[in-house]
Amino acid sequence: MKVFKFDPATGRRGKLLWQAPRASWAASRWQGYTGHAPVGFGADAEVTVHRDSGVIAPSGNGQDVSYRHPTEWICYCLGCWHMGPDQEHWEWVVLPPANVKLED
Repeated sequence: MKVFKFDPATGRRGKLLWQAPRASWAASRWQGYTGHAPVGFGADAEVTVHRDSGVIAPSGNGQDVSYRHPTEWICYCLGCWHMGPDQEHWEWVVLPPANVKLED
């Protein structure tokens, strides 16, 4: 899965930052997000801002590994979801950096 920089001031996806395993968990949606609404992801995309998300450690020890970057807003796509033969949408997640205080 490709992880991109995200600019909350414009709501746009930026440069590719790193590759990561597909996320296996996500914390609740962040209701306190006050940045620009995400744009440019396509008409058939759903973009949500979450408190946190990541993957269960590949070592098998059951530890959660957060994808929150220390200072960068990021976004990534969970893939294309099909809801019938003619309906689909791309599921995007936006995560704030660890240095952003999350309040509702």
